[in-house]
This record gives sequence, structure tokens and C-alpha cells, in this order.
Amino acid sequence: MSMSMKQDWSYSHPIIDVGYVGPRSYQPNPAPSKNELLTSQVTPIRVPSMLVLSNLTNLLSQIISLPALHTAVLFTPAGQLVTFVSEPIRPKDEVRIIVGLSGEVWQETREQGYGMVDSELGRIVVVPVEDVERKPGSTAEDPLPLMLIALNSDESMEWTELQAKGKLVATHLARSLSKYREFLVVRKPSTPPTTSAIASPAPVRS
Repeated sequence: MSMSMKQDWSYSHPIIDVGYVGPRSYQPNPAPSKNELLTSQVTPIRVPSMLVLSNLTNLLSQIISLPALHTAVLFTPAGQLVTFVSEPIRPKDEVRIIVGLSGEVWQETREQGYGMVDSELGRIVVVPVEDVERKPGSTAEDPLPLMLIALNSDESMEWTELQAKGKLVATHLARSLSKYREFLVVRKPSTPPTTSAIASPAPVRS
């Protein structure tokens, strides 16, 4: 990766080093975390070289708010894990379940622009990282989002707060990823993923 690419990412992503969601109780270690090591083992997607995986991970770490909001996952609409942050460290199988469950929830609730579900793993909110304006009543033929963000918390965090945090980080991330749409967006296979977590839909919020 050339130095110019790293500089371009830093310029287009000014919030990486800014605490935009309030006080942070979790700070990532400078050295590669276990999360990043796990991600390298379970991630089939090839992230474009101009995107620095550690920067994406650092961005997700800024949304973590312990003890309630403990996990943030970034994945593609096709269900491919890109990176995640969790505190404490979670088994990669649990992260896969979050990705699979979140993808299904997004497909079922895409028209409202976000998804919410109660599961054995806690509350999960899914929000899209979009570079195009989504109109009410979106269909499968509409452009796919660049990526999806899933936030996992316990029951002490309100749905509205969880959703707001997800939308905030998605909005900022979209500004940097929009130029790479052709490299990122891949249509989801026809076979739906299977998940083992028992889930119940959360009440729809207007």
C-alpha cells in the first residue's frame, strides 16, 4: 500500500481520532487485537487495499459504550464479515451468528431503513452504510448499501439510543466508502444463511 493511499484515507475519514459519541470507556490497543486476528481467520471478503482495516476497527471501537454496548460488527450485504470490536473478546462463532442474524433481519426490515431484534445474544440493531438516499418502501431492486453495521448491547440500552449510535457511525463511514462502491457491493447469494440464535423481532419504531 502506498503512502498516498493511507493519507487519502486519513483525510477522507476525519472522525477516526475524534470521540464523536461521547466519553469512551473502551480504547483499542495500539498492537493488533485478538479481534483483528480472529477477523483475519473468518473474513472471506477482500477489502480494497486503499481501505486500512485497522482504521475501520478503530472507528467501531469509538462506538463501544461499556457495559451496555459491547459489540460492533461491520459486514457486507452479502453476509461477509469485514471487522468487529467486542469487549470482552467474543468467540468467532458468536460473531458469525450476529452477522447471519443481522443479515436476515436487514432483509426483512429493509423498507424501514434499519432492523432490530431481541436474541439470546442480547439486543441487536442493524443499520446500513449508504451513499445514496433511500426512499420509503425500498425494494430488493434498489441499490444495496455499501456495508451494514450491527450493534449488540444488553437490555439496559434503549432501542432508540442504540439505533442513533448506529446511524451516526454509518453516516460518517459512508462519506469515506462511497468512492469504493464498485469494489464493495456484492449481491447476496440466493441461499439464506442459517443461525442458531433464538430471536424475536423487536417492536417496530416509527
